[in-house]
This record gives sequence, C-alpha cells and structure tokens, in this order.
Amino acid sequence: MSLDGVLKTIITNIKAEVGEITPVIAVFQNIGESTVKARFKGNVESGGRIVELLESEELLVPPSSEVNLTTFFTPKEPGRYIIKGRVYYGNKQTFENTGIVNVLGTK
Repeated sequence: MSLDGVLKTIITNIKAEVGEITPVIAVFQNIGESTVKARFKGNVESGGRIVELLESEELLVPPSSEVNLTTFFTPKEPGRYIIKGRVYYGNKQTFENTGIVNVLGTK
C-alpha cells in the first residue's frame, strides 16, 4: 500500500488587521492507497524572521480524500507575513507551500 499526499494550497485571509484571529487552512489530499494521519506544521515569517510557529491537529485522511488542516495566527503588528509549511503524514512530508497575509494597522 503506497503512501502519497499533496499539500494543494494554503488558504488565508489576504488582508487582516492587527489582533485579528486569522485562519490558516492547509488543504491536503491523500492520493495514496492507505488512510494516513496528517498534520500541518509551518511558520509565519515577517522581515525574514520567524514570528510564530503553526501546528494543526492530526486528522485521519482516507485514500482519495481531501481535508482542511486548520491553524490560527494572530498578527501583533502591521506588515507582510509569509506563511510556509508542509503536511506530515505517515513517515513522509509534502513539498512546502506558502501563503501571504497583509496586515493593516487597527482601525
């Protein structure tokens, strides 16, 4: 039974405000033949430095299924944040994918 999966995309709010809880959704598809336990792990970077680590709960993903592995990020200051991460499943990991959040000052 082969294990194979793909991190299709990372969905975020393109714009957020300081202090706004922002969902980060990693869309994982199991393209292998076995059910796998999948977990998204990533980080949030701003100005070349890591400002927050992200880790989703582990979910069971049957073959040919797709799941949303959700984490949350609350920006503390305005700026452009890059979210990078992978999904870990079985003893494998997907290629890295990225998302961007532009954070505005509070109103």
